Amino acid sequence: MRQTWTDRLTRHFGEASVRRFAIKLGSGTLVITALTSILMLLSTIVLARSMDPAAFADISFVLAVVNVCLIFAQFGLPNFALRWTARFDADEDWDGLRSVWAWIAGALAVSTLLTTTAYLIVTHALGENLRPELVAAIVAGAWLIPLLALTNVLGYMLRGLRAILIGQIIVSLPRHAGTIALTLLFVAVTGSRLDATTGLTIQVVSVTVGAVAAVLALYAKAPIGVLVPLSVRFESRPWLVASATLAAVTGFQILNKNMDIVGLGVLGDENQTGVYKVAAQLSLMISFGLSVVNTAVAPWMSRLHTQNRIPELQRLITGTVLAVMLIAIPAVGTLVLFGREILTQLFGPAYETAYIPLVVLCFGQLVNTIFGPVGLLLNMTGHERLCAMATGAATVANLILLLTLIPLFGTLGAALATALTFVLWNFILWRVARNTLSIDTSIFAALGFFGARRPE
Repeated sequence: MRQTWTDRLTRHFGEASVRRFAIKLGSGTLVITALTSILMLLSTIVLARSMDPAAFADISFVLAVVNVCLIFAQFGLPNFALRWTARFDADEDWDGLRSVWAWIAGALAVSTLLTTTAYLIVTHALGENLRPELVAAIVAGAWLIPLLALTNVLGYMLRGLRAILIGQIIVSLPRHAGTIALTLLFVAVTGSRLDATTGLTIQVVSVTVGAVAAVLALYAKAPIGVLVPLSVRFESRPWLVASATLAAVTGFQILNKNMDIVGLGVLGDENQTGVYKVAAQLSLMISFGLSVVNTAVAPWMSRLHTQNRIPELQRLITGTVLAVMLIAIPAVGTLVLFGREILTQLFGPAYETAYIPLVVLCFGQLVNTIFGPVGLLLNMTGHERLCAMATGAATVANLILLLTLIPLFGTLGAALATALTFVLWNFILWRVARNTLSIDTSIFAALGFFGARRPE
């Protein structure tokens, strides 16, 4: 008798494990991640509908530049905070946890100050060559650099304390929900469309609310032993090396996510930046399940690897990637078949040209999903240097492809470069994880295809 995927899953993990896994997917993590994804999409729709295409292109460009600046402002500290918070919390080493938090606070203050200052200096130097509207928007976006860096670090600290839902809510929901509410309020009160500066100011206010909430939540969730003002012990050199390595990894990933938009703004028609932004946002529906997995399992990857429970770690990853594909495949079909209608109905006729780039990006995201949470696995198991090297190689390839394809094909060229980079990056990391950890993160391991390792 032919076996279905559920038969395979049951045979691999047992009926009880399947039930527990299904309950996990139906828990608050899934609900919050789904809500976050919906709000993110809605905020993009509301902004696109409330702004002229040129203003939406400006705000898309500025947000992409801010995200690139976060590479330096965050300096790898969010993932560093998650990893070391989970480790010290598992060992109940409150002195160590207090020390690493104090070190993170100092490092974050320095990195955000330097990055924001450099951002403003470069803006001033280039100001004469830019439109005044774009300069004003760039200056307004400067506030997002320290605020987003702080919120992200605090959110990952909360995840390290196993307050996963709170960490998710604080990082994403205030920003997107606030953007939607304040934008609709502005349009209702003034009766006019937003410019890019106003749109960014609204985001600054929303992120500020999230940052304040993150501080209060961490104070409430921190173990009492951390709050007692005793001595601290800094391991500055190894922590700096680990943080810098994670900064390289996450930095390359952020570059890969934003170089296409920045490249379009510099090399292509800047008015097409907003069109491409819409396509990129919709394509994230494909990797929605992977976002759920990354948020839910990141602390457990670190714990299981630290305790040398490799078979359990393989089973955890294999089970989650099966569920991820159940979300990704229908999403790809929906966007490919009905993408034009979705674009015109949600964003307006001006964005119908995003359909072809959307289809290309969908297949890139599908490849990203097929290989599972491989980058996160390497980061959470102490192999961030290998991950940084592989991600750096993919970033260089992405840059070369963008420089070549954007001048030739515009938004389609940016989409092709991004999709090909997804393929290269995931394949390299998948090979590294198999060879280094003897763990297969791909869907092939779950289905037993192509000689892939299957969980024992």
